[in-house]
Amino acid sequence: MLSIIYYFVFNIFIGDYIKYSCIVPADASFQVYRDNFIFFVKVFYYFRYFLFCFIIVIRLFYVKNKFFRWLIKKICYFA
Repeated sequence: MLSIIYYFVFNIFIGDYIKYSCIVPADASFQVYRDNFIFFVKVFYYFRYFLFCFIIVIRLFYVKNKFFRWLIKKICYFA
């Protein structure tokens, strides 16, 4: 269920915003709003990579292998 929400939100909606953001008029009055909008969308677009890595780390926490749990605890301790 989480993967379906992740797919729709980050791949379809935000990906479409980045594709169609270039259609916004580039007049002087719209330039500031267009740049801010594209920056805001790119932040959320690249946030999906952080979310993906975060989900992998959370899944590794539940691995029963003691080596992975020990490794993640050491990484989080030194980070």
